[in-house]
Amino acid sequence: MFKKFLYLILAVFICSPLILFIATTGDMRWLQNLSAKVEELTPEFLRPKKDVLKSSQNWLVVPAQLTNNYFKADDVYVLTQPADFKTYLYATGLGQVSMLTMGEDGALYFSIRDRGQVLRLVDEDGDRIADFASPFATNLRMPTGLEYSDGWLYISVSGGVVRVRDENGDLAAETRETIITGLPVGLYAGSSLHFDSMENLYLSVPAPCDACVPADPRSGSVLRFASDGSAETLFASGLRAVGGFHFLPDSGALWAGEGSRTQRKAGPVPDEINLIEEGKVYGWPTCFDLNTADREYLFPEQKTAPVPVTPVTTSADTAETTPDTTTGSTESAEVDTTDTAPSDELLCGTFELPRALLPELSGPAGMEYIDDSSFPTFMQRKYLLVLSGPYDDRKTSEGYKIVMFDPAAEEVLVEDFISGWLVGNRHWGKPVDVVRGGDGILYIADQYSGSIFQVVYTKK
Repeated sequence: MFKKFLYLILAVFICSPLILFIATTGDMRWLQNLSAKVEELTPEFLRPKKDVLKSSQNWLVVPAQLTNNYFKADDVYVLTQPADFKTYLYATGLGQVSMLTMGEDGALYFSIRDRGQVLRLVDEDGDRIADFASPFATNLRMPTGLEYSDGWLYISVSGGVVRVRDENGDLAAETRETIITGLPVGLYAGSSLHFDSMENLYLSVPAPCDACVPADPRSGSVLRFASDGSAETLFASGLRAVGGFHFLPDSGALWAGEGSRTQRKAGPVPDEINLIEEGKVYGWPTCFDLNTADREYLFPEQKTAPVPVTPVTTSADTAETTPDTTTGSTESAEVDTTDTAPSDELLCGTFELPRALLPELSGPAGMEYIDDSSFPTFMQRKYLLVLSGPYDDRKTSEGYKIVMFDPAAEEVLVEDFISGWLVGNRHWGKPVDVVRGGDGILYIADQYSGSIFQVVYTKK
């Protein structure tokens, strides 16, 4: 008994410094297996310390004056990007940054959905740090998409569009007009808007659900209007969530990324890159992938689908079934899908196929087209597409990056442009939009940290 007591005293004596260290520092990293998976670590562990990394080629540049509780001075944020590109933290602490646009005055404008604001951001001294963000338009209902046209800043809001302008030059909008109202409200994403070369306004309207047959045919669509909000036209439908779209400047072709279903019982389905054409239907909610149908969600006209019929006669001698050519019938019979289910090809055959599939939960968002000679040759006449990851930030190995594709290619292939916000299946950022500035500069909105990054091509 006495020996056991001595062993206990000895164990306490040996372990007490270690116990005291844990109690005072709270650092439990020494207990973790070195092969632990990323998802088992706390977010801070996603950021290696500067003395661990020898090369700064892909470091996110975090100026000392922008460090805060999120961007810490001793942490390194690694972004994999092409050679001769450098990414800077341009502004942070902005809130739920949504979408960006360059103003006619050369300033960067961005929407903040949770604050109902559009702000104007400038870097007056050219040090790659925004000097101030001033409110340009306030008291907006969930502002998202932005674009300037003829002196007006057009803003998509919940259920419609407003436009604002600065009449007296004080860098804040005094004049406001609500030009579109009464649109169906989407469940997940806000609306994007852009103008074509004829100054027609296009607006994406997200679906009200993950999968349903919507009561309003404008849900899950792209609409077209005159610049004053009149002449509403259903341009294309069957699009669950178009987070961003863009017109090719030479042909006027409309390209878009579409977020597909995420709550399907059998699992999420691939996201898509689509060429959007007038009058076409793109499959949601009935079809996904490449002509795969979900019979839970059929439109009324699909429930009695026409199926080609060839009458047959049976020979008693041979018991073979042969076509009856005496009638020459090419008529179609109406088939009730409750009794006979049409094939996937029949249900989906009238829908447009995607030009490219993206991994499920990629979350396609903002887009930008590169035709600026200040960027390198390998980027010319290609799209940048933001993959923001799933809307609910569930763990995934996809998204949280910016990819690039050539819309003129016969087979549209997607390649990474900037990645690194996702480590394993945990992310430290959530890019949602990208816009081209001047002289080889890109701006990226990060909704997760409430920041804007500036990406610079350094080899002019």
